[in-house]
Amino acid sequence: MDIVKNWEALNKHGVNAVTCGHCGEILYHQQGVTMLKCYHCGELDDISSFGDLYYNQNDFNFIFGVKESQ
Repeated sequence: MDIVKNWEALNKHGVNAVTCGHCGEILYHQQGVTMLKCYHCGELDDISSFGDLYYNQNDFNFIFGVKESQ
């Protein structure tokens, strides 16, 4: 899927796409930041308050304990 390729390309360049935990706006930021400000509503908070929009399959499997079939 093209959208997955786009997310992966952003991720390879150190950019992450997240949603604001206050208003839901989609934001892009450099990986490694600890604080983020939403340019839509002005919310300033720890990066953990901004949920990721994309997880690659390996991350998903690790987070949810999914074992790949052999």
